[in-house]
Amino acid sequence: MYRIGWRRPPRRLEAQLSLALTLLAMGVATVVAAMMLRVLHSAHEQSLWSSLQDAAHVTTDAVTRFVEAHRRAVAAAAIAIEHGTDQATLLPALHQAYPGLLTMAVTDATGTVVAASPTLTPSGQPVTQQAFNIADRPYFVAARQSTDVHVSEVFRGRGLGDDGTARDDDVESIAFV
Repeated sequence: MYRIGWRRPPRRLEAQLSLALTLLAMGVATVVAAMMLRVLHSAHEQSLWSSLQDAAHVTTDAVTRFVEAHRRAVAAAAIAIEHGTDQATLLPALHQAYPGLLTMAVTDATGTVVAASPTLTPSGQPVTQQAFNIADRPYFVAARQSTDVHVSEVFRGRGLGDDGTARDDDVESIAFV
């Protein structure tokens, strides 16, 4: 009970030291915990960065192998066609061996498609009867200017084959010519 004019007795020295040491220990623990969290965050970030780099290398290698295998297939097909191999036989066989080539086409010098695989458009019409012409495509121009196999930039398809481009304007392709 407190009386008017009565003052609380001062804390004893032991209690004051105990309070000060407790506050000091809590402060040190907070600083140590913050430093440990920062170190753990940095280590986690490094681990994620390393994993991302590994995934990028694996993906790059897979894409490079895919493109190179298909580039060689297209080069071999061009040589075979140049030496008189029947296009109607070669394209389906090549298509079966390389399913990553969604649509394959052989054109004449003007860019009109004379043979294709698949042979029908998504609507069921024969490709060669549709008078598809790709002379305005940069990959066709590049092929006319060089004998090397050319891998195009990504482009929006026009529905020449069974790659979904006739039904979905968001499908994009690359050309090996």
